[in-house]
Amino acid sequence: MQKKKEVGLLQKCTNSVNYVVDTAVIILTLSLLIVVLLQIISRPLDLSTVWTEELTRFIFIWIIFLGVAIGFRNDESPRITFFIKLLPRSFQNVLAVITTLLTICFFVLLFVTGLNLMAQQLSDTSAVLRITLAWIGLCVPLCAVLSIFNLLQSVFSSSNALGKGGE
Repeated sequence: MQKKKEVGLLQKCTNSVNYVVDTAVIILTLSLLIVVLLQIISRPLDLSTVWTEELTRFIFIWIIFLGVAIGFRNDESPRITFFIKLLPRSFQNVLAVITTLLTICFFVLLFVTGLNLMAQQLSDTSAVLRITLAWIGLCVPLCAVLSIFNLLQSVFSSSNALGKGGE
């Protein structure tokens, strides 16, 4: 009974984090659409909207990094599986573990590098919007944490499926 509650709590936490990230990506994508449309409409009218170009770039950066994290949720990371599938199942499992560990190491490195980048950007502001560039750099360590979270969630859910007889 206790184990079921823990699993339920973990699943609720995972669902909540995923909901927040999905909602953020939807809001950012709609914002990107609106800002680009505003930019397109304002050009023939000779309206000066220089801020739209910078905001578009910043929103796009955030969407990309959040998209990377979302990709790891369902084990949709880019990789070549053709040769791996030719190997015996036991080697495939060993390679899966090695790949997962290397991916986690990469995201830990990305997290540390992202924090260092943010620290450097604290005193820098964007040219037009005049916001601290650390807000833009925040997407790097956040992506790393969310990617590790989603990767581990994907590994645990696939190992649970295998344990229950799934594939």
